[in-house]
Amino acid sequence: MIINNMYLDGEKSGFTGYLLVDMKPWLEYQDGKKTGKTLGTTYTVAMTGHQLDKIAVHVKADTANLMPQMQPVGFKNLQLKLYPDYHNTGQVGITATADAIIAIKREAK
Repeated sequence: MIINNMYLDGEKSGFTGYLLVDMKPWLEYQDGKKTGKTLGTTYTVAMTGHQLDKIAVHVKADTANLMPQMQPVGFKNLQLKLYPDYHNTGQVGITATADAIIAIKREAK
């Protein structure tokens, strides 16, 4: 089994509760070098259900007008891909892509 070919459905993965921490352009790389082309936006989110571990989610069609202020967000068609983390032996890394990011309104108390 090749780990680089494994994908997880974001809805069924058990990863829940995303807080937007950071955002930056998602840049294209070729042979380890930037091509100058922007593919979309990379959103860094902290997962509330996993001790605030962070993952980066790449979104191509970015029409969201969000600010990285620990606001709750969700994703449309979130796909997670696993890869071996060569910097941490025995660990698995995660990359993620989604069709869109969605702001979730906090409930008033």
